[in-house]
Amino acid sequence: MKFCLSAISFLFIASSGYAQCPPIGPTPTTLRIRTTHFLICEDTTTSAASSDYITEVSTTAEEVWTFVVISSGFRNPPGTVAISTADTQRIPIVIEGRGVGDFGSTNAATPPRIRIDDDYASADGWTTSGSDGLRTTLVHEFLHAAQQAYVNPTTVWQPTTMNWVWEGTGAWIEDEFPQTDSINTYLDSHEGYARLFWDSPEISLDQRVGGPVHYGPMLFYKYLTEHGISIRQLV
Repeated sequence: MKFCLSAISFLFIASSGYAQCPPIGPTPTTLRIRTTHFLICEDTTTSAASSDYITEVSTTAEEVWTFVVISSGFRNPPGTVAISTADTQRIPIVIEGRGVGDFGSTNAATPPRIRIDDDYASADGWTTSGSDGLRTTLVHEFLHAAQQAYVNPTTVWQPTTMNWVWEGTGAWIEDEFPQTDSINTYLDSHEGYARLFWDSPEISLDQRVGGPVHYGPMLFYKYLTEHGISIRQLV
């Protein structure tokens, strides 16, 4: 799969301690890079990210925006615009030290906030590691941010009703994003999304809740897109 950026992304190296980086609870975070659509922040109490990694996060994030919003046609996340003119219109991405297997998270806010690991190092035990771990996580979590432009997650984001959509499409887009479409996380990951789906075909999609089970429906979305049906219309 070939991919070309259709938008120019400008990166700005930020001064330490910029006020617009959101805290994680009582812990302040430090702004490292400001891009067209993102604030790349770091929790320095847990993160040991290198400068190269932080730069990679910034460039990958803009690739993700272009792929999801421009190329795939999803709505941009709430509170954001095509060309940001203020930090309040940019999505904070917080780099932090995370436990192995806890790839990332996205909260319900305007704009949403994304949290990722500081290196996804294979030495730490990550099964999808390095750039692969970063790219699959960022595109997955960014889609969660975009989903919030369709519904209010604080009222309908219920595991018993919608996780097969939220997490199923999040896992699906990992396999669509350029340079991650051959990683096959859904087959190789320790959580075994596909295996859990195949092992229990009698369970309906909307009843696949708890643990990694709700990622398995990505196979359903993969089937739809391979037969010409737009996932954007379903989200």
